Amino acid sequence: MQKLFNYFPLLMLVVGFILISIGAFICSIMLGFVISGLLLIVLAYLVIPKGDNQ
Repeated sequence: MQKLFNYFPLLMLVVGFILISIGAFICSIMLGFVISGLLLIVLAYLVIPKGDNQ
């Protein structure tokens, strides 16, 4: 159960990104693709390891 709480913020972030993408696709298909791409870039930036501060 403790492992689930470690991944809970990432899980909520992904669910939020999915809901935003669905809303953008409802408005316009091209807007949906642009928003989905931008949110994937943001997600990749947040998830990749940052490295050590040398």
